[in-house]
Amino acid sequence: MGNTNRGILLAIVSSALFAAMHVTVRHLSSELHAFEIAFFRTVFGLAVMLPWLVHYGRKSFQTDMRGWHIGRGLINSVSMLCWYLSLQLLPVADATAINMTGPLFVTLGAWFFLKETVTWQRWLGIFMIMAGGLVIIRPGVQIAGPGVWLALSSTILFSFSKLISKRLTRTDSTRTIVAYVTTLMIPPTFIAALFVWQWPTLVQLCWLLFIGTLGTLAHLSMTRAYLYLDIAMADPFIVARLVWATMFGFIIFQELPDLWTSAGAAIIAGGLLYIFLQSRRA
Repeated sequence: MGNTNRGILLAIVSSALFAAMHVTVRHLSSELHAFEIAFFRTVFGLAVMLPWLVHYGRKSFQTDMRGWHIGRGLINSVSMLCWYLSLQLLPVADATAINMTGPLFVTLGAWFFLKETVTWQRWLGIFMIMAGGLVIIRPGVQIAGPGVWLALSSTILFSFSKLISKRLTRTDSTRTIVAYVTTLMIPPTFIAALFVWQWPTLVQLCWLLFIGTLGTLAHLSMTRAYLYLDIAMADPFIVARLVWATMFGFIIFQELPDLWTSAGAAIIAGGLLYIFLQSRRA
């Protein structure tokens, strides 16, 4: 298997793991508050990575960019809290379709803050993504509920987190970046969880461990995919995440996206595919 195919496979596996985690969060949110689920997601996610962090010891936390890491940890925490709340209010496929607009904000941020060059072909793909997002949200046609705005806020915040991560790769190793964000997300999510705290049962703890494990494996798979693919080539395979989310949501909750969500997602998928083909040609 060539490196490109290996990267594509890892990106698709990552999208499936993310979708499975989000469906599990949706299932458990009927029993536990989203803030508490987010806290245990970070705790168990760190537990899965603990052997790796212990192996490298203090080297994992050696950096001159602690302010950037702290900022990213806070942004990631708020993004996760918004995302898990949106999953309580929206069908999984609808929330995932909104989340597919992420490459729009990443590209705009990279152009504005990191001064990266963006070709007109990529701008065309970005405008297609924007159009698809507007079709899903339909501003002026319907009043978007809090679930929509929470999912959109989470997407924007996570896009900023990606930009900070890309900035940090200039000075810090992947090991250090992952170690800091995994550790620093625990205090903010714990504070949020205190306001809605209830002790989980043993069965619920097993589900929470499952969520933490899925999240860590999904991030590791995507990080590994970026070793073989540029971000512009890997991001289009987020479309597979919508397919998984729709399938899991239908099997477990008998939920299907409506016509507008499906049409918007198709336009976004077209924009992502166009960006992928242009990047591959370049």
